[in-house]
Formats: sequence, structure tokens, C-alpha cells
Amino acid sequence: MARKATKKAVSKNIFSQTETAERLGHQVLRDAVAAGWIKPRALKPGRTKRKAAKVIFAGSDIDRVERRILEGEYPSSAEVSDKT
Repeated sequence: MARKATKKAVSKNIFSQTETAERLGHQVLRDAVAAGWIKPRALKPGRTKRKAAKVIFAGSDIDRVERRILEGEYPSSAEVSDKT
């Protein structure tokens, strides 16, 4: 009997803004960025005036935000005001 080929999981260490929002949730991402919990690692300029720039986040930063939330923290508005 032939074995079915399985696709190996590839470790992904960079995520687009859309992928990050899917993983954390749009509001959590906005709050985490505003509080300084997560920062874009790179910004790829848009190719045309209509094409928006692409924001890239590191997987390790996303993991850190998830851990903090699972530990009971949430990026608060007080943290946001402290940053300004």
C-alpha cells in the first residue's frame, strides 16, 4: 500500500498585517500597536498610488502579545496615554 505524502509544516516567522489581525483580532491588534506592545518590523512601499504599503510583523512579537493576553493583561488606554 502506498503511503500518502504529507506536507511538512513550514515555520513562518513573518506575518502581514492581515495575517496578524486574523491571528489576534483587528481590535486587539489596533490596541496592542497603540499601547506599544507590538511594532511593525518592516514597511514595504506600495507599488502604485492605489496599492497600499504592506506592513510586516514578526511572529515572535505576535506570540508575546498572545502570551500577555493569556496571562490576563490587555493593552489598556492608560498605556496608550503614557506613550504620548
